[in-house]
Amino acid sequence: MTSTGGKIKTSGLSHIAIRVNDLDRSIKFYTELFNIGLTRKGEDMAFLNTPGTPDSFAFFRSDQKISHACDLHHFGFFVSEEDFKKALDYIDKNSINILEGPGAWSDGTKYVYIEDPDGYRVQISTG
Repeated sequence: MTSTGGKIKTSGLSHIAIRVNDLDRSIKFYTELFNIGLTRKGEDMAFLNTPGTPDSFAFFRSDQKISHACDLHHFGFFVSEEDFKKALDYIDKNSINILEGPGAWSDGTKYVYIEDPDGYRVQISTG
């Protein structure tokens, strides 16, 4: 392995991109649950961002069945204590499948893992 003489400094994570079967369904799911908005949409892709941050979440439409066995374990969103309660209420009212939790880790951080419309495991935690 070669070295550049030091670690490369990043200014953050550029984006997370996932395959989805229905762009509109995924956009609706994430923008109604979280404070993120649609910033760009094409025929086969869409980008969402958290207002005031460089956080970017991308969807790429796929006609194939989405398989997660060898792919992504999960991705997560930090929320406030107040918004965690709102998220649990939204999850309950919209019959979103809970995969794990709600619970709390030993440091008191609350969490819940839910399933999105394409079967992705999404973590919501206070952080």
